[in-house]
Amino acid sequence: MGIWGNVSVKLQHAQLSVSDLHIRLLKHTPISDSLLGETSADVSVTGTLGEHSHTMAGAVVLSCVIHGHDPERGKSGAPLVELQAPLDIFMDIPDGKSAGRFKILLTIPRARLWGPSSPVLYHATVTLRSAVDGTLLDTVTDRFGVRTLEIDGPYFVLNGARHFLLGMGDDYGYET
Repeated sequence: MGIWGNVSVKLQHAQLSVSDLHIRLLKHTPISDSLLGETSADVSVTGTLGEHSHTMAGAVVLSCVIHGHDPERGKSGAPLVELQAPLDIFMDIPDGKSAGRFKILLTIPRARLWGPSSPVLYHATVTLRSAVDGTLLDTVTDRFGVRTLEIDGPYFVLNGARHFLLGMGDDYGYET
């Protein structure tokens, strides 16, 4: 055997690398509910930092940029929302733990929902830099779609619309 897929080697700061990046939709405001006649989406961006990250948080600047996806280029488009501040503002360290988590709350203006007929995607980039000299410590980018998904009996409810999925499951009885 051996390695058969794409491999990348990444140099990162031992104690301040971002892992487990997660983007979650908190609230979507459709045009009908908006005072300004535009849609928006409130999202939380969370991630886990390395061991003892809380001791260095005051000397680190965190930035988060959300871009729209440009399907023609296959890359990020123009920035939609940006935030930059000292890392310790966003830190949450559970009792008895040395690794910390950060949580950022952002509003994406003119947010469009992802769906089969409109697969709109966004890119979130989180960067950690030294507050002293601006040295890049780590950067992580994740692609995501804004959508709601619920189950209502036999239906999947995607962005408020019911969908009945047909298909077969793996219900064959295997011998043990």
